[in-house]
Amino acid sequence: MTVLFFLADGFEETELIAPVDILRRAEANVKLVSIEESLEVTGSHGIVIRADIMASDALEMDFEAIVFPGGLKGTERLSNSVWTEKFLKLAIETGAYIAAICAAPTILGKFGLLEGKNFTCYPGMESMIEEGIYNEKSVTCDDVFITGEAMGSSLDFGFKLAYQMFLISF
Repeated sequence: MTVLFFLADGFEETELIAPVDILRRAEANVKLVSIEESLEVTGSHGIVIRADIMASDALEMDFEAIVFPGGLKGTERLSNSVWTEKFLKLAIETGAYIAAICAAPTILGKFGLLEGKNFTCYPGMESMIEEGIYNEKSVTCDDVFITGEAMGSSLDFGFKLAYQMFLISF
């Protein structure tokens, strides 16, 4: 299973690292994808992460899931990226899982993907996702959409991704 994690400057570090660690332990082929002009992407707390691949190169890859970590600035950059829209369309076409945590579910809302779907997000951001059905759970899965509430639910989010993709429990 190949999982693409999309990175933009300002991403929330824990919301990236915890799920990546869990999925790699489950032996998923995890690729960190930069939408920036460089493989080096800076998180919201100044931690620099080196992505594996640029978004343009990831277009040629087959994948079973795409994941968007939160972080307000990173979410804004992802939300306005042409790469995000391209990969969301590809994911929908192929039936891949689409996962987002904290502020990032607003990206899915922007593209109308959560209409009639249950979701969670950072408390207060739900008003930006008018067509979805908000709940206050740590992690919510509805069809191919997996959403997480906040940094504190990063481990639960990672476990849910692993469970849904591999049907394994921890």
